Amino acid sequence: MRDATTLLALHDSLSPDEQAALDAILAENPDLEADARLWRRVQAEVRADLSRDLPERDLLVLHALGRDALSADERQRLDASGVAEAVAAHPGLQAAARRIQDDRDAFEAAWDAAAAPEAALVPEDSGETRRRAPQRRAEPREAVASGASRPASRRAGRWVWRGAALMAVVAFGAVLTFLYARDADFRRITAGEQQLVALADGSEITLAPGAVLMIPREGAEISPRQARLLAGTALFDITRDPSAPFEVQTPNADIAVLGTTFSVAVEPLAQSSATAVVLASGSVRVAPRAQAEKAVTLAPGETTRILALDAPAPPSLTDVASDLEWTGTIYARELSAAEVVRRIAQATGADISVDADLAGEPVSGTFHTSEGALSTLNTLALALDADVLRTAEGFRLAR
Repeated sequence: MRDATTLLALHDSLSPDEQAALDAILAENPDLEADARLWRRVQAEVRADLSRDLPERDLLVLHALGRDALSADERQRLDASGVAEAVAAHPGLQAAARRIQDDRDAFEAAWDAAAAPEAALVPEDSGETRRRAPQRRAEPREAVASGASRPASRRAGRWVWRGAALMAVVAFGAVLTFLYARDADFRRITAGEQQLVALADGSEITLAPGAVLMIPREGAEISPRQARLLAGTALFDITRDPSAPFEVQTPNADIAVLGTTFSVAVEPLAQSSATAVVLASGSVRVAPRAQAEKAVTLAPGETTRILALDAPAPPSLTDVASDLEWTGTIYARELSAAEVVRRIAQATGADISVDADLAGEPVSGTFHTSEGALSTLNTLALALDADVLRTAEGFRLAR
């Protein structure tokens, strides 16, 4: 018999014997009974949300099929519905739609293979034939030339598949409930513009426009030292805590850190995701999801990329300042003073010059251009033991 947690997750689809067995287990385990009550509340909330956002479940099948495969009436129904918004709002529905598309492709491939004429086997050297395709009556040439039989066969296959897909959508209810329960302790943030998210431990996450982040809710009974980046790009500035590594999860990667500054970018692909990590300072370990044995460790100034669930690309040097330019902060690693000044001028719009004897000096450090040209230049001048002078046009860095 299946374990209690599986029985609980699939309670509504259990046989009478399995429901009776689960009831007996719950009666003997008060803690599990409390979890069961919570689970049922979550189920009710999920169903209410889905009933509100997706009142007609077959619309999810139409959405997954794509407009080109729909009739005019189906397109009209789809356009009048809010299914696209519902799918965008529910990660579980996104997973369901992708699964429906995968199942459709697999079904059509199998249907085409079954509908294809059986090829006759070539006689062996002995002159005996193992098997030969049955003889068929010749079809009119017009039918063969038109190619009508195969599309008709595929259309019939699609209608068979649609019925099966609609039944599968109902079965996804249990999966969506699990996903909802898994995410119940997290708060979802979608950045419409660049946004700074402050965490309780002092860590900060800067989100690029369009990024989607999930962080633990206040008071949740899970570790606060974690985050999920579902889409887009984010810069993580993590406070050091050797006793509690910070973990970042993307759709296809796990990233573990102690205390560091790094960026993560999630790139959606046709059937999966790609994750790129750039390390500005500290150390991070990057691995495909649930494959820690394939992890690579980055040093400052290095980057790696994971495609789907492949092993990470070998760490390589990158231009961190350019990679993180979108943040408004300059992360300089052995850049010339002239290059740092150029970037400050570009970010602030100020007119800035640098004396020739300083221009080639190497600079490493972090410069927050959001504080303005003068404040940023003062930080740079301190690192170079130089002075910031005002000029008629703007500023000059001199020694």
